[in-house]
Amino acid sequence: MAYENRVPDKTLLSKVNSRLSNCGAGSRVHVTATVRNGTVTLSGTLDFDYQRKPLLRAASGIDGVRMVVDQLRVKPPAHWTKEHSQPSDVQF
Repeated sequence: MAYENRVPDKTLLSKVNSRLSNCGAGSRVHVTATVRNGTVTLSGTLDFDYQRKPLLRAASGIDGVRMVVDQLRVKPPAHWTKEHSQPSDVQF
């Protein structure tokens, strides 16, 4: 894409944020988008890995987005953190 035809980053950010809020990933998903030279970076924490794909697809489907960088993390399950944060009763 020629430089003069690029969509401004501010415009892209507005479109990305709008699309993310309507992509159906869930109300508890807190994702931050940043845009630099047409590259969108998504960061934040998800409850489940299946929430990732709709977010990435929503951001990449916008005209002017050159690339999407995935920096999303999935929270460990609550039962996992409780089990693994306490000392073990196992004796050797």
